[in-house]
Amino acid sequence: MEKLSLTERDICTKYITPAIFAGGWSQLQFREEVKLMRSKGELAAKAVWQASGLEIDEFYRQLKTEMAHGWIVQPEVAYVRDVTAD
Repeated sequence: MEKLSLTERDICTKYITPAIFAGGWSQLQFREEVKLMRSKGELAAKAVWQASGLEIDEFYRQLKTEMAHGWIVQPEVAYVRDVTAD
């Protein structure tokens, strides 16, 4: 199979993950891929934390790192609006 015909997932499975294991990492030290897309790409922090399987302090440390690198962005501040009941 030529590398050009492989999908991103195939490349990760065939080349990247074995290289990570060869570097001495265990499966508990990394995740291959976790998809967290729903609601137009927005998720509550609690839902992401629960899906991550990390301790809360480790989760927020990782979150701050990802925000600092611009990998994720902080959402706009929410506001409350009045709605008239019918």
